[in-house]
Amino acid sequence: MASDVTQTAVRSAWSHLDPEKIRGGELVGRRPLPDAPGEVLCAINRAGIRYFLIPIGPEEEDLVDHSIRGLKVATERLEISGEQSRRYVSLLCDDQGAYDLFDVVGAELVTAVGNMPKNPREATRLVINRWKRFWSAAPRSVLDDGEIAGLFGELWFIHVWLGPSIGVPAAVKTWRGPFGSRHDFESRSISVEVKTTTARDHRTHLINGIDQLARPESGPLLFFSLVILPERGATNSLVVLIDAIRAALQADPELADVFDIGLSRAGYSEAFRGYYAERTFRVAGGLLFEVDGSFPRLTRDQLTSSSLLPGVSEVKYTITLDSLQSLAIAGNADKASLTLKSLAV
Repeated sequence: MASDVTQTAVRSAWSHLDPEKIRGGELVGRRPLPDAPGEVLCAINRAGIRYFLIPIGPEEEDLVDHSIRGLKVATERLEISGEQSRRYVSLLCDDQGAYDLFDVVGAELVTAVGNMPKNPREATRLVINRWKRFWSAAPRSVLDDGEIAGLFGELWFIHVWLGPSIGVPAAVKTWRGPFGSRHDFESRSISVEVKTTTARDHRTHLINGIDQLARPESGPLLFFSLVILPERGATNSLVVLIDAIRAALQADPELADVFDIGLSRAGYSEAFRGYYAERTFRVAGGLLFEVDGSFPRLTRDQLTSSSLLPGVSEVKYTITLDSLQSLAIAGNADKASLTLKSLAV
């Protein structure tokens, strides 16, 4: 992953490029980090279209990919104003709404080429392959406050509760909510639904759908309730949790990619990393419940028929756990460890 310094340098490079200054060349370009060991240029043409350019040798094989919506990859000889004609792998972004995300890709290119200065084409190929898997589906806007809290709760459960019991890699493998599963975490023997609230006075959660708290086909369903409070002086944020989980996945690049795809499907984009870093929370406490007969929920069995009546397409309801905290099977990760170990099965 590129550092925040590199991302800032890439974003600022565009402000120094003026298409009116193109003299005798097709593009005008600038290195975002002049002292970087590898050479990557930010460049624009006369129409202001943005490129990242990576110089490669005359004998190296072309790198071409036009299958990525809004992002074109080509190998061509280009003239940069004020420089000699050279052969480049070029990444062109023709979607202005994706420029923030394009900057994130560029920052990763700078880092990758800097790490492999003798093989810039291969470094570029690796970055492109990583991003093409979810570029078209990547979020173009920030999460709202409720979505930030919801994703924070799931990542907190991975990092603080589940990871210490079964290991972060195994925990990430059970994170199935972003991939369309009914519950946030699922294994063959147990499932967990995670809900997070920012309410200061009540432990209240919105349940989305009549089946969200339905018992899985195999094993029990657990309910993790987390209370977080926005505080500018706090140190917990989405970015802090993501960085910690990514660090634990360094030895498994494929699983790290799965985690990043899960983040993307949950609506998170690195393009807005700075925004999310500023949204910090104090964690007021988590409770783990088993969803059994005494747990408040609405199910199909409680309806007069096995399906919703004609014309009813969606059911949402709220549960309040303030008076039920004594029913929790664990109030901290240590006490939950034995139960959560079954998620690894």
